[in-house]
Amino acid sequence: MSTTFTSVKDLLKATGTKEHVREFDELMRCTNVVREMIQIRIKAGLTQKDLAERMQVSQGTISKIENSVDCDISLGELTSYAAYCKAKFTLRVGPPISLVQSVKEHALALKSDLDKLAAVACENEDDYHIPKKISEFFNEAGFNLMSFLVDAAEKLPRSIKEARMPMLRIVSPCEDVETVPSQRISRKKPVAVA
Repeated sequence: MSTTFTSVKDLLKATGTKEHVREFDELMRCTNVVREMIQIRIKAGLTQKDLAERMQVSQGTISKIENSVDCDISLGELTSYAAYCKAKFTLRVGPPISLVQSVKEHALALKSDLDKLAAVACENEDDYHIPKKISEFFNEAGFNLMSFLVDAAEKLPRSIKEARMPMLRIVSPCEDVETVPSQRISRKKPVAVA
């Protein structure tokens, strides 16, 4: 009878020692950046050979990068690798953060960028089109952000959803929806943001 494992870690837990599992966990912690780089290359549809040709290095150099640990990769290699894969790579340096903290940091960064856009609109107040386009973008972004939040809230466990206050469902202005009190909002046209 054969056993199927869903991950290498599950295999090690079943067949290896605690030391093997600990070493594997350490390897995974030390190769977060490398594994992300490989995913970027694969997503770009590139083989190691393709990327090597673009970067004007040998395929062995790409293999060496992809088989190293994070601390062995230079920022130059990381930058070139991402650029030649035509991908953006965001690197966070420091201790791991929780998902909640990550969402908070993204929200603060988003607020900062929105404030900058509002300042651009104010600086170009005489050119009606720029503030108008920024206002339209704010409406679209607000709608999308609320939709993301509502969609995520709907994925909460049923017991939590039943215990909380009724949630609003944001509906696109183009969507033809029957309005159910306290559960749906239908906007006929975008609302200007002051």
